[in-house]
Amino acid sequence: MSSRLQPLFLILLLLCAPVFPVAEVNDAASYNLALAPSFLGAGNSCGFPGEQISHENMLSVARVRAIAIIPSVGNITSDAASPSVVWGYFAEFPEEAEFVVQASGSCPEGSYRLHSPGAAGFSDGILEYNYGDKKGGVALYQNGPNPAPISLSGATLRDADLASPLANLTVNVSGKIFVDYEYELEEYSEYCTSFGKYTGCGCEKESERGIRRYEKHAFDSRTFFVENGEVETFWLNPPLQKRLDGNGDAEVAVFSRRIPQEIEFLSEGKLIGRASVYKLEKYSGECGEMVVSRKFLPVSENLLVAEGGAISPSQLVQRNASYFQYYLESGWKEAPGRKNVTVAVMDAFSARHSKSTAFLVRSPLAFGNDEENKNGGAAAMEYRKGSDSVSPAAYPTDEKTGEFPALFALAALAAVPLLLGARAILSSAWQA
Repeated sequence: MSSRLQPLFLILLLLCAPVFPVAEVNDAASYNLALAPSFLGAGNSCGFPGEQISHENMLSVARVRAIAIIPSVGNITSDAASPSVVWGYFAEFPEEAEFVVQASGSCPEGSYRLHSPGAAGFSDGILEYNYGDKKGGVALYQNGPNPAPISLSGATLRDADLASPLANLTVNVSGKIFVDYEYELEEYSEYCTSFGKYTGCGCEKESERGIRRYEKHAFDSRTFFVENGEVETFWLNPPLQKRLDGNGDAEVAVFSRRIPQEIEFLSEGKLIGRASVYKLEKYSGECGEMVVSRKFLPVSENLLVAEGGAISPSQLVQRNASYFQYYLESGWKEAPGRKNVTVAVMDAFSARHSKSTAFLVRSPLAFGNDEENKNGGAAAMEYRKGSDSVSPAAYPTDEKTGEFPALFALAALAAVPLLLGARAILSSAWQA
């Protein structure tokens, strides 16, 4: 790419840059995207230690580095965010140097002077990456591309890659760094001539001028981590997709292979509770890139969030994999009727993952009331109060041997051991 086209390329790149709704992630992505071209051969912004120069090695620094991934929080990106890798090659060398050429015999020392270096060059570059069973590569040149686009798919992940909630992404950057110097060589060589019985010796000066290239092969490897997969929810309370009207508590276990930045709890599309799960902060990395860190510090609006460690809840999810776990609790006032309740998880990279559950909300009394009985509107009745796990019931007071219990009551009774078992599994997981 010519130097005249570089500014146009950068402008087009910035115009096409993705916009992420999380401010800190978007700020870092935009900043690093604009900074990326400056990492191509311009000095030593990463602060690599320099080597001693000599007439055989004029490159005190000749390094490559995989600097950052866009977008990211810390060292983590998402397979759904079209990530790209910011890389760089770095060269440091003096403007001029002069070295002594050892004397020959009785002749004086010579000199080897190097000056007028060109700009650092880069060739034979490649960025290779491994994700699951996929190996990909991007050719790298002196002027880019930077950042280098990569393609990630969850379909390439193997069972071993699912043992951790985050999948590994290994990135290798390599290439040849070089610089050209003008040189001037002056040296003296001794010669001797015989004249009969006598021998005479002298020194002959030799001069040479030209261009000399110094080059080094450089390599760097770095591992990033990738959010991938699904978000699963498991209702702890109410457990049977039925509840009473009025005030109640919703308790939900969330199993996620993506780190939630924000969680919402909605009923029929109406927001019931919301929580921002992590506090994000920006700081400068080793090469001047912007890095975003994250700390679990929820800010809640009627939605409490607790964080657990990694777990493999094979009894509760479709795929046997490792998940992050979170516990949600929210006050939930609801009117009677059929309600569609949604838990929505937004990660830091703009992806929204929603899980909806249909609930039947009913009144606790279903068979009349005492006023009707007193007025002769119904036979004398006794009532069993309803709850989230027990159906309300009414039956005549003088009836000692009733009919078969309602089918729902039998179903609820049969489900109790299963619910207790599920609670025990989750309880032990949270304590682990």
